[in-house]
Amino acid sequence: MSADAAQPGGAPGEPAGLVLVDKPTDWTSHDVVARLRRLAGTKHVGHAGTLDPAATGLLIAGVGRATRLLTYLVGLDKTYEATIRLGAATLTDDAEGEATSLAAPGAVAALTRARVAQAVVALTGEILQAPSAVSAIKVNGRRAYARVRSGEAVKLAPRPVTVASFDILDARRGLGPVGGAPMDPAEAAAGGRRRGRGRGHVSGASGAAAASEPVPEPAPARPAPVTEWLDLDVRVQVSSGTYVRALARDLGQALGVGGHLVALRRTAVGPFRVSEALTLEQLAESFRLWDMGAAARRLFPVLELDPAEAGDVAHGRPIPFVPTRLAFPPGFAPASAAPPRPATPQATATPAAVPASASPPRQATPQVTAPPAAVPASSADPAAREAKPGRAAIAALGRDGTLVAILVPDPRRAGRLRPAAVFAPAV
Repeated sequence: MSADAAQPGGAPGEPAGLVLVDKPTDWTSHDVVARLRRLAGTKHVGHAGTLDPAATGLLIAGVGRATRLLTYLVGLDKTYEATIRLGAATLTDDAEGEATSLAAPGAVAALTRARVAQAVVALTGEILQAPSAVSAIKVNGRRAYARVRSGEAVKLAPRPVTVASFDILDARRGLGPVGGAPMDPAEAAAGGRRRGRGRGHVSGASGAAAASEPVPEPAPARPAPVTEWLDLDVRVQVSSGTYVRALARDLGQALGVGGHLVALRRTAVGPFRVSEALTLEQLAESFRLWDMGAAARRLFPVLELDPAEAGDVAHGRPIPFVPTRLAFPPGFAPASAAPPRPATPQATATPAAVPASASPPRQATPQVTAPPAAVPASSADPAAREAKPGRAAIAALGRDGTLVAILVPDPRRAGRLRPAAVFAPAV
């Protein structure tokens, strides 16, 4: 669960549910949470996965008791639409960082359709990816991005990720400046945050100092270098923890021309789509929450409880597991019935029309004799530890559709489920 999230809880009578936000550019995820806290009238708000300030798109937040549900969202696959610029590498692997290398003259013009497609294929499937050095990963207690922007050389160890699909939607060539202006020392010392929304905030300074001390004029920036580039509009579906900017970097490296990300929009988190999200302006006009029960029906196998079972679960008592009573979300399959891997795209297609990875066939409702594998989740929360891959997570709903609890197998009593997180108050 996000560090912005409050401790699981929520006062009686306060709002509870999920909020699907279409995050605007230049807002941090923490900025969005702060706005939602004001709109909801409660401090119990958190989010289920950070978006960079420069990125836009779907950010899922939880309000009140729904902050407990965020644990089960952080590990969901994400879908992004992005623009990758080939022809230059940058310090931050995106358009804000200073260009660190440029393609040799004529190298971008020499890129063929087949070479680009082959490089995309090599970055599809289960791969080892070194996270972007300008990431929030801590290195000896300090964020990697702070180390890089203060002049340190940071190299992070590769980690396994899955790129389920990597589709090129369009391609175009051009000539122009690449990368951002070099960062001045004061900005680097403040942690390197360039972006802001004009609120008079000075990163690294106290509020009193920001209000009373004049802000010096920045030194004139050196112009960004000009080079030939090839822009690829892409759509990727990736596992949690995958860095799209690292895909841009690695694609450029594989082609020998350098690459970086110039635009990023998250269009889906698991079964939730950005088309279902609201802007902050729309939420300010009418603050609407997703019902936790409706959200749970998309995420988990569902067990409908009778009143006696609902009472037991709300009080933390285990109940018998009856597989035939489970209802499954559309397309759901247990880990033991995983769909086949997508077909490998042919590398002879044009960059503007590289074949999409074949979508896995939708599974028929599976027959199970044990609880299905859980949605992957963070281990930062006690409930998350119950939802690690290989364990089970089932949404227990009351007859009125209210989410009562998330259930997992009782390790002490075979054939029984116990609540890992309770949402409905005990009566």
